[in-house]
Amino acid sequence: MESPEMYMFWTGWLTSGILIFLSQFQSLFFLLVFSGIATFHLIKAPWNVSILWLCLLGLIHPFLLVVPVLAKFPIGNPAPFRKTWNHALHAIPYRMSWFYYLTIGIIWLSVAFHL
Repeated sequence: MESPEMYMFWTGWLTSGILIFLSQFQSLFFLLVFSGIATFHLIKAPWNVSILWLCLLGLIHPFLLVVPVLAKFPIGNPAPFRKTWNHALHAIPYRMSWFYYLTIGIIWLSVAFHL
């Protein structure tokens, strides 16, 4: 049976594999920043780790940086359109969500500018 712990376990392993792959051609600074932010998200908001992975698509081609931005939009939700967007817009200032977006933005900008 699937559990939140198993999701975090496998997500952590996959992130570790991505880091090992990236270590071949990325700077140590980028790897430390990415691993720190990925670990934070893995513990606090594991659903955002896949968005961090999508940010790495920008290393393949800069135009692919649009993918993680689009992935954060509530598209495809079976709930009514107005209810979905109303919830999404009211969730942005909720608690510390600004910090989660900031950390995702740091990775996005790091990939965009190849820091």
